[in-house]
Amino acid sequence: MGTYGSHDPDTEDVCMILWSEGIAAFHTAGQYIKKYLHDNESPIMISILANADTLTFFATILSIMCLGHMPFTISIRNSVPAVTHLMKATNSKYFVVTPDGPVQKIVDIVCHQNDDKKITTTIPMPTFSEIFIGSYEPLLPFKRPDWKSTAFIMHSSGTTRVTKRWFS
Repeated sequence: MGTYGSHDPDTEDVCMILWSEGIAAFHTAGQYIKKYLHDNESPIMISILANADTLTFFATILSIMCLGHMPFTISIRNSVPAVTHLMKATNSKYFVVTPDGPVQKIVDIVCHQNDDKKITTTIPMPTFSEIFIGSYEPLLPFKRPDWKSTAFIMHSSGTTRVTKRWFS
């Protein structure tokens, strides 16, 4: 952010994103995500399986953290069995997903293979325009992190196999 130029992926226009606009986007994305959450427990794991632009992806990750929850980014290059394993191993109940075909296919299969029905909600990934354009309502209260807890988990498709030991 800062004074970096960025392409609005929704319109292909070049726009300038200032830190103040980025912070507003974190709040807006947080309000967006918050309306889909049904759990009162905190923190919860919220998985992100999305093919989104960098700024929208980053704002979504930070908004989940501002809500006091743990974002878990999963590469869209992972196989269905790997995504199923990751969701079960982390007890993630939510998916933030983009509407593109390959991601939707993975999510559909993972949700239908989940015998114990622990994945309760899929959340459409907010778009750049939804979170970076317009006014915002601040997230209140801001959840202070527990400095001893996990804040964020990233998982790539670069591993050669699925391992349960990673989550032990």
